[in-house]
Amino acid sequence: EGDFARYLEVELIDHVVGHAYSPKGGGKVESAIGTLKRELWEVFEFHDRDDAARRLEVFFAEYNEQRAHMGIDGLTPADRFFGRADQVLATIDAVSRKRQGAHALLAPAGVAIEELGATGTGTPMEVLRLVLVDGVMELRFCGARIELGAVDK
Repeated sequence: EGDFARYLEVELIDHVVGHAYSPKGGGKVESAIGTLKRELWEVFEFHDRDDAARRLEVFFAEYNEQRAHMGIDGLTPADRFFGRADQVLATIDAVSRKRQGAHALLAPAGVAIEELGATGTGTPMEVLRLVLVDGVMELRFCGARIELGAVDK
């Protein structure tokens, strides 16, 4: 056994090796490596190994605990790992409905604001819509409305 195997044993890490040229499971690893390259290694200049380790720690803390991931319904990996998914999605839904209600109160007369469907009820939830209202293009995202500008005819 070499140093690497001893280190894994001390850290209680199971070392699983995939078959060469087998895509099963490799895609997630490749994606993670690509994300690290694009967002960390190609962006920052590291002064030494300790600097790189600190930045890597900050990156993973933000990536796992603060950054929403669309592949897991806008949750963070920590939300999923620690079993907070239902609670977080319910909170997001409540905030979105509150924002939707505020926009409806402030909307000019005659402008329709669509109600978002509740998550987990089996009803579809509209997240993004591009609409044209009286010649003005609007982007509607989770109940928020953003005017993009007039459309030339």
